[in-house]
Amino acid sequence: MSTEFINSNYTIQEKLQILADAAKYDVACTSSGSSRRGKKGELGNTEACGICHSFAADGRCISLLKILMTNHCAYDCKYCINRASNDVKRATFTPEEICELTIEFYRRNYIEGLFLSSGILISPDYTMELIYQTLYQLRVRHHFNGYIHVKTIPGAPDELLAAAGFLADRISVNPQSLEPQVLAAIGRKHSPEDIEQAMALATSMGFPHVNMDLIAGLPADTPEGFRRTLDRCLTFGADNITVHTLTLKRASRIVIEDQKENDYADVAAMLEKCHLLAEAGYRPYYLYRQKYMSGSFENVGWSRDNLDCLYNIYMMEEVHTILSLGGGGMNKVNLPDGTLRRFHNPKFPEQYIEMLPSVLEQKQELFRLMADGAK
Repeated sequence: MSTEFINSNYTIQEKLQILADAAKYDVACTSSGSSRRGKKGELGNTEACGICHSFAADGRCISLLKILMTNHCAYDCKYCINRASNDVKRATFTPEEICELTIEFYRRNYIEGLFLSSGILISPDYTMELIYQTLYQLRVRHHFNGYIHVKTIPGAPDELLAAAGFLADRISVNPQSLEPQVLAAIGRKHSPEDIEQAMALATSMGFPHVNMDLIAGLPADTPEGFRRTLDRCLTFGADNITVHTLTLKRASRIVIEDQKENDYADVAAMLEKCHLLAEAGYRPYYLYRQKYMSGSFENVGWSRDNLDCLYNIYMMEEVHTILSLGGGGMNKVNLPDGTLRRFHNPKFPEQYIEMLPSVLEQKQELFRLMADGAK
């Protein structure tokens, strides 16, 4: 792993390209669940439904600037693209750079807030300190009052977790599994006790919204082990629990080393254990699939206490107009008669420049449709 952690040779735009792209592998339930009115002298507000419009290069409408603090990582997790042994471009934002991006994107009405996660840079303590510094500067120095969702780092000191939790609207504590042999098999360095300690801290501090992510189908896991993980998670009192099915990314060690996968029946049996969530008062409110998922199953978000994220549902049902910026983007316009018009942006830079007159004509047509009542 490179020791040039800040990568001063990269511009902030180049870092954004690397770390926003790396963040797409960091799946999460990013519902807001938070309502806070704007205040005089402060920037931003947040609504419980978490719905606003931002634009990814592939045309998806997103509500948050979703980035990694860094994709450097001291760990070598077998399912992760950003693991230490993978040969990918590495970059690290400074807290000041993330503040600049968040504030400038918010001023332009691109985003409602920030979703911040990270690889493990040097150590959990060091990484969580950088995340805390970022949140502190946003809230205190820049008076940013918008929505912030942060993924905590297992094994970081309680005082850093508590400080970040007070500054964020939602935190994620993501064990993936609470079976020691599973964590060892996939290369995670935290222990079940680390997760239990973090969740106990979150509960005692009264953090507003806490999410947990689990993965069904991990190496060395069993249906009985997955049930034990669910049983233990239910004692923590999380607001949302998202159950992902293991995605076999082509650059992951699981695929490269041709490790034995859990078979279809085992993964199905693990997912069937989610009836425990329903019995505990959670209900499934959104479902989506990705490429290369074990057994061709799905990811399901479970929620309680009316903390559903309507934004997730609206985007999957394609009931909002989506404006896309940049090469390869897909614009979607919902018309009053219920039909959907699509406008493609050319993918490659040379093609985009050559076709600029037709691209501009397309945008004019898109804006005309919106002025005529597209929703």
